[in-house]
Amino acid sequence: MKKIISILLVFCLVLSCVTVMAEGKWTKASDWAKPELEKAIELGVYPAALENKDLTGNITRAEQAALTVKIYEAVTGKAVEPVKNPFTDTNDTEIVKAYTLGITSGTTETTFSPEDNLTREQAAAMLARVYKKITGSDTLDFEMPTQFADHSQISSYATESVYFMNAMGYIKGTDKGFEPQGLCAREAALAIAQRMASNLKVSTPAEEKPAE
Repeated sequence: MKKIISILLVFCLVLSCVTVMAEGKWTKASDWAKPELEKAIELGVYPAALENKDLTGNITRAEQAALTVKIYEAVTGKAVEPVKNPFTDTNDTEIVKAYTLGITSGTTETTFSPEDNLTREQAAAMLARVYKKITGSDTLDFEMPTQFADHSQISSYATESVYFMNAMGYIKGTDKGFEPQGLCAREAALAIAQRMASNLKVSTPAEEKPAE
């Protein structure tokens, strides 16, 4: 009996340590998001740019760029080598990596506006580009889901991406529809990232073959 109690105590201690380690990644997060955030850490898609941040706050262009790179590298197992930085307002390596992949571009030819917040439809568009890059497909193959109540408010460039992400179960709507012009919260972006990585299967290092 004492042995069983000891095992249970050890299990509870380990579980509590894992929870503390996970919550140490952020300063604030909604209760609904915490399981998804812990999964994002487990899958390796939690970027350094979001460490020690209030995840209920809105994600910036720089943070989203870092997140998309993390998804790509975690799923493919390939490190991205940045090309020459075309932007004059940032030296962020993760932004240059995202630009190298073709996941994002600047707000002008020479500026990226890293601290600007991202709308929900912009986030969907960037994440759909990550999906294309990972799968090597130029198209998004999906069955069109029911239109959101605010369908007419979705920009034409983002329409396909929004419905693709929704059809795949990566992005959900709200009680008002999709709210495409609403800002995207950091915790929501991380939740989407882990759902995508889980679906696409995170890469694991191949086992070494014994020498012949």
